[in-house]
Amino acid sequence: MNVPVPASSRRVPDHVLGVFARERLNEALSATHRAGFGPYTRVFDGQRTSTASQLSRAGLEIAEGAHPGPGDLVIVVQAPGRVDRVSELFHQLGAQLVAQAHRSGARSPG
Repeated sequence: MNVPVPASSRRVPDHVLGVFARERLNEALSATHRAGFGPYTRVFDGQRTSTASQLSRAGLEIAEGAHPGPGDLVIVVQAPGRVDRVSELFHQLGAQLVAQAHRSGARSPG
């Protein structure tokens, strides 16, 4: 007999990552702040250390979408319940890649 996995055991994305060209960073950050996400926004600069190691240190795992490249410039927004809105904003701003992530070990509320 197959027992369905309870909803509470599924991981739910609560962060959005957008990869931007360096020359678009100021514009993208300004728009992210204007949209009300400024306090929940971080920048990972792959020129300092690989984005994979920065994601790992932040305790994030990619849930949907491609992984950023090791040298990419990534804007990360913590956006529980608003990942679709932030993803759409990043697409409108010309992000080269948009992905969703969750905290390592994070589970959806059930």
